[in-house]
Amino acid sequence: MLKSYKYLIIGSNGFIGKSLYGQLCDIINNNHICCLDRYENTIAATNYIRCDIRNYRELSEAVANIDFDFVIYLVSDLSPSRSMDKYDKLYKINVGALKNVLEVLRCRKIRHVIYASTCEVYGNKVFNANEESLTSPISIYSLTKLMAENMLIYYFNNYRLPVTIARLSLVYGGSQNNRFFIPQAISKLGGNKSFDMTHGEQTRDFIYVEDVCNAFVKIIESEAFIGDVVNISSNTEISLKELTVLLKNILKSDSILNFGAIKYRDNEIMRYKINNNKIVSRLHWQPRMKIKDGLVATIKEG
Repeated sequence: MLKSYKYLIIGSNGFIGKSLYGQLCDIINNNHICCLDRYENTIAATNYIRCDIRNYRELSEAVANIDFDFVIYLVSDLSPSRSMDKYDKLYKINVGALKNVLEVLRCRKIRHVIYASTCEVYGNKVFNANEESLTSPISIYSLTKLMAENMLIYYFNNYRLPVTIARLSLVYGGSQNNRFFIPQAISKLGGNKSFDMTHGEQTRDFIYVEDVCNAFVKIIESEAFIGDVVNISSNTEISLKELTVLLKNILKSDSILNFGAIKYRDNEIMRYKINNNKIVSRLHWQPRMKIKDGLVATIKEG
């Protein structure tokens, strides 16, 4: 079925976008995939649109003559700030830009829109959270992502735009931005530098980027989650201390690990594990990459 349609990846230059583009190219002709981003074409996509989706007119003109059946929306400002000083900036990209895209899409015949959200919308109540769990954002990022989710449901309810909201746990893999924990740790330990961190007792649910993209492909093929929310996670937890020691062993690093050098944040989430039973049962999807294998692959990919 996938080969019969055309695809638009919005945010194709991002960490997940690059992986998704590569995975789709392995399945279908890359002439059927159009990539859109506001940066230069760094993935050598055959069909590429450079466009700032925060500008509605620029967006509508850019896609006016482009045909696509499926849209995968991956754009986000991932700033971890909990200060309202950052609200306007995050709102413009995480909510305003999405609204522009939805306004363009509602006037077209689209088979499916898959939106990459975050399990951080569950807030502190993230341990074993399923899609019916209470949402309670504790950062400006998760607040604006929840606002975006509500907008998507609005467009589904009022315009019958076929949307699926995919809430992702903590995605990792090669070429990830160095401000995230795993690439930070790899950089320090790989250089045999000391690494300051908290006591590391908090657990996290990490999922390898290729597993996420495989889940997207499964969702594209299915209509099981239209107008609905689905978690994409490993459904496992590992403490940051255990993860760091594992990385040190893989890298054969001489780094000193300074556990407790950094204080826990206010409202620190101490246990983070997301229930993925919904996608597992409905689509028979399973994350393939175990954490150790994923870390080895991440180090090799650089």
